Amino acid sequence: MKDSILNPMVDIVLYNDTLNPAKPTDTIHAWPGYQYYCNSQGIVIDSIEVKDALSLHRKTMTWYGKTI
Repeated sequence: MKDSILNPMVDIVLYNDTLNPAKPTDTIHAWPGYQYYCNSQGIVIDSIEVKDALSLHRKTMTWYGKTI
C-alpha cells in the first residue's frame, strides 16, 4: 500500500535592497518540488518530482558591513 504526505512549506527570503543588504525585502511561501510516498508505517519509499514545478536557483552574495 502506498500513500503520499504533504511536504511542509518552506520560506524563501529575498534580499533585493543593495543599500541595506541584510534587510529582507520579500518572502515567498512555497512547497518543495517533490512528493514523497510512504508505506503504512510512514517510511518514505519513493519520491517523484512534482509536474510543472518551478525552479529557483540559489545565489549567494558576499558583502561586508555592520552587523544588525
